[in-house]
Amino acid sequence: MPINSINTNAQAAVALQAMNATSRELQTSGAVIATGKKIASAKDNGAVWGIATNQKAEANALDPVIDSLSRARSAMDVALAAGEAGVDILTKMKTIAVAGMDTSLTQKERMSMHGDYDTLRNQFAALTQNAEFDGINFLIGTGTTSFLADTNGQTLDVVHQNMDYTPFTPGPVNQLRGWSVDREDKKDEVLREISGTLEAVTAALANLGTTAQQIDAQITLNSKIKDTLEVGVGNLTDGDLAKESAKYQALQTRQGLAAKALAIANAAPQWIANLFRS
Repeated sequence: MPINSINTNAQAAVALQAMNATSRELQTSGAVIATGKKIASAKDNGAVWGIATNQKAEANALDPVIDSLSRARSAMDVALAAGEAGVDILTKMKTIAVAGMDTSLTQKERMSMHGDYDTLRNQFAALTQNAEFDGINFLIGTGTTSFLADTNGQTLDVVHQNMDYTPFTPGPVNQLRGWSVDREDKKDEVLREISGTLEAVTAALANLGTTAQQIDAQITLNSKIKDTLEVGVGNLTDGDLAKESAKYQALQTRQGLAAKALAIANAAPQWIANLFRS
């Protein structure tokens, strides 16, 4: 049984301890509500904070990877759009070349056809030269451009599909060499060249299309990994605001009761003093 004393107030000490503990919990719960995080720094939970920090760093490291692959996709979109337009031009050129096989054509008609053929050839050259995005042109040259594929330094390599040409210079089948449509004796060479060019360009675009699918797949993969890491960090550090709100209200009630208990405990010595009043 507790001793009634004016020197020591055990009940007040217990009430004060309870109120201080509740105040600390209120401070912690209020910080969670204010920041939305149950673990905002290493002092909250060092082990969990360390894991979350490493995951967040890995998620952030994926940003330059996704940016690099996005550049590749943009350059690829430009190349494919230009290549498809080029196929349309080459198809028209082949139509002219087939028409040029007609031996009944007059020289004037052949000259007219040759003008159309030359105009289309120049358009095709302009397309390949201008199919550039951020300094990257997959339709020019025979090299390889590498892009980041993951945070470990692995790369996704895109092989350029050379669709450039040098007029009047022998070269691969996809190089238009400028045969004259206006000359009947060159009609076979014209048709053979444009047919070979059309086949080569179509095959090149197919290769680029396959690579474009790889780029899209890698972007999707990295985006999903980033999302998963960010969700994982949130699961470790984010607070349940609905739960914290209910807890905060309960703590406020407890704090109020503790304050009342302290007031009652502090009033106890006055009852002892009243015993000596006559």
